Amino acid sequence: MKILDQGTDITTSGSYSSSPNITNETSGSQFDINFTPSVQNLEWLESALNIVRQVNNRDVKANAINLLAVFKEIFTILKQAGYDITRFPPLRAIHLDDDSLLIEWVFTDIRIGFSFEIDPIKNSWYLVTNKKLEELSESGYLTNDNFKSVVLRIFDFVLKNS
Repeated sequence: MKILDQGTDITTSGSYSSSPNITNETSGSQFDINFTPSVQNLEWLESALNIVRQVNNRDVKANAINLLAVFKEIFTILKQAGYDITRFPPLRAIHLDDDSLLIEWVFTDIRIGFSFEIDPIKNSWYLVTNKKLEELSESGYLTNDNFKSVVLRIFDFVLKNS
């Protein structure tokens, strides 16, 4: 899927999974939930990753790590295409008492969130904006079938509106 008018292809690899093993389609290898994306030169990810490491539930942790890996992959592609990714705010994670997890990406005019629940069927996402961007509000469930398309649509919106 191309999300940039300039034609930069930021199609991602990998899969969204609630299982403890995640397939890395780039290398064809499998890695477990203890995998953590390298944070070298990716300070925007480090704070969220440190919180994700504290999650005990295997499904919540695996899904959150997969999200962070997709964000890292997209940012890497954007950086290689010459985009200034330093203008983006860091991802923030909140580990809740029931071992669920909220990951947010907050801009001046946009708030994006991903909620990872103990029951993966309840995983969800949201995007809201302020009056400057017409007070848009969109949300839905995250499933194996829509995970990548949701993340790519969100990046498309952010790139066009931030």
